[in-house]
Amino acid sequence: MKLRAPITDKIDVRNFNDELKHAVVKRSRVRYITAPEEEETTGDDEVDAETLAQANEIFERLQKEAEADEAAKAAEWTAKLAAEDESNYNAATGSYSGAYGKGNVSDETKALAANILGEKADSLADIINQNQVD
Repeated sequence: MKLRAPITDKIDVRNFNDELKHAVVKRSRVRYITAPEEEETTGDDEVDAETLAQANEIFERLQKEAEADEAAKAAEWTAKLAAEDESNYNAATGSYSGAYGKGNVSDETKALAANILGEKADSLADIINQNQVD
């Protein structure tokens, strides 16, 4: 059923009753089916000690591998954080920006930027040049 505002006119009442007719389940339409009775178990489901010991060994090995993976991840993050130096610190954002945007720019990109700047006013190029100098 839809969420609706309080019923105010006859059309809303009619629509509500039509939706309600399709939402209500009549008792005469319900058919009850009984579930089959469960068979008695013979006791073959018991796990022997050898299988249980093998499962415990596998579980312990997986736990050790998971701990080793977590230790490797922690060591990797520690090395990564130690490798960051102060030259990557961006004072404007208050975070480490990494080496993003500090690589070499291709000639095509330089030509495209020069073309765009050529279309703009010279004041925009002056602003960019001042920012590159700083």
